[in-house]
Amino acid sequence: MDLTEDRSRQRTNPLIPLVIIALSILFALALTEGIVRVFKLWAIPDYLAMDWYRKSPIPGVPYLLKPKLRTTWGIGSIATDDFGLRNNHVAAKPVGVYRILTLGDSVTFGYGVDQTQSFPAELERLLNQSGKYEVINAGVPGYSLAARGKTGHFHAAMQMI
Repeated sequence: MDLTEDRSRQRTNPLIPLVIIALSILFALALTEGIVRVFKLWAIPDYLAMDWYRKSPIPGVPYLLKPKLRTTWGIGSIATDDFGLRNNHVAAKPVGVYRILTLGDSVTFGYGVDQTQSFPAELERLLNQSGKYEVINAGVPGYSLAARGKTGHFHAAMQMI
């Protein structure tokens, strides 16, 4: 056997490893998609069945969450206060407590997770390790920043959007 024949057999097309990697990724994604569909591991909200919303009196804001809402959805509970905020704080700010208002959409709201697992609740827990803070969750599923900005003035030390 000639040395040149041996080297030519050892050389492979450099695209073959890339094709194998791409096919492996596509197979993994297709398998994951199949598992999610077969075991129904996703949540598709039925907004008509959710009686969470009320018509907003504020121009430019289509809806607000209902006050004193108590329900479960996803993996947790949903409760709103007298103002329709996903919040357990009293309206009057206690002396010596800093309030932070979080505005946003379903991510801020904590859509599909328990009230205690939303990012405003986690932020409050972390901040209270070194002070007195209340983080108010003013997130509403389906909101845009433009709609949320029209909801009025809040008395908070900081507003997070």
